[in-house]
Amino acid sequence: LNDALAQLQQEEKLTELAQRYLPVTSEAGEKPETTPQPTCTDKLKWIADVTYDDKNMRHPPLVDPGASFQKVWRVKNVGTCTWTTEYYLEFDHGNKPGADMSGQRTYLDRAVQPDDVYDLKLDLVAPTKPGVYQGFWNLTNDNHQPFAQLWVGIKVPAPATPFPTATPAPTATPAPIIQFTADHTHIQAGACTTLYWNTQNVTQAYLFAEGEDWQGKEVAPQGSQQVCPSQTTTYNLGVALPDGNRDVRSLTIQVSTIEPPQIVDFSSQPETAITVGETLTLYWDVRGDVQRIDLLANSLPLLSNGPAFGSFSTVPTQEGTITYTLQAQGPGGVSTQTLTIQVGQPQPTPVPPTEVPPTEVPPTETPPTEVPATATPAPPTEV
Repeated sequence: LNDALAQLQQEEKLTELAQRYLPVTSEAGEKPETTPQPTCTDKLKWIADVTYDDKNMRHPPLVDPGASFQKVWRVKNVGTCTWTTEYYLEFDHGNKPGADMSGQRTYLDRAVQPDDVYDLKLDLVAPTKPGVYQGFWNLTNDNHQPFAQLWVGIKVPAPATPFPTATPAPTATPAPIIQFTADHTHIQAGACTTLYWNTQNVTQAYLFAEGEDWQGKEVAPQGSQQVCPSQTTTYNLGVALPDGNRDVRSLTIQVSTIEPPQIVDFSSQPETAITVGETLTLYWDVRGDVQRIDLLANSLPLLSNGPAFGSFSTVPTQEGTITYTLQAQGPGGVSTQTLTIQVGQPQPTPVPPTEVPPTEVPPTETPPTEVPATATPAPPTEV
């Protein structure tokens, strides 16, 4: 320890630390300047993954090797500082080499006030090596202090074995018949469609999705199959011809994704506890394609078909726990969010004791006791 202190003294580190942290007064009686303390706080609340949602890394989205993509997070400024255009995203660490996905430091493109919602955007390039990648990025303030961390998670698939394409037949053979159709080529997310194929004058037929290995996907010459893709997918019908050549027909099923409404904010004032007879105000902000807003208290209707952005005031009359539920319905589904409020009895206002001044009792005057004089008999007179 002494050697370490001596080394710090030689490097003038002790003097630097003393000047920075100790209120030392100079010989002239002046105090050194101190670093001003921050007057506000930086804090972030994650709302949603707008693009490339990895489902908490349970199902990271597929991104082709070397493909460019943009990750977007929807966040809310829940601190007291305004995020300026000097705030930026910067890579911190990842699960393996290449997890930075060629991302660069990215500054905010506008100021974000407290309680404002903002979409953080980051341009990236998927690694070329197959595997699951997770990269962590810090949101850093204008003093270069990170205060929040977000991550990007993707999966780079291994390249599938390509299906050989046909070459011109050297000799005349019966013309193959290859028919490949579908009930619907445009569907909504969650819906299904049926693929139909009819092949003649072929030796084998294969049905496989783009990116899948065709090997092991052999089907009958004629048939149908129901598919329910979660995203736009191209299906291939590959055939082997009698002369040894091969041919492929492709059919793309376009999937339109409709997300359920997003509840950006559901809060109350007061936040967690009130008393019987006190007014509670609920606030909400719902984005997206919204068809209906309902508000419930302990599963009982409180407000029906309300606005997508609004507030509602209520006065609980009984003590206990009340769970308020906000339901947002749209063509993409229903989103819900809850708040739990504890209702208690109001505390009686203490009444200070009344001080009673002591009563003064005047002293009782005792009249002097008069003692009657005793008459002394006169001595007898001698004659």
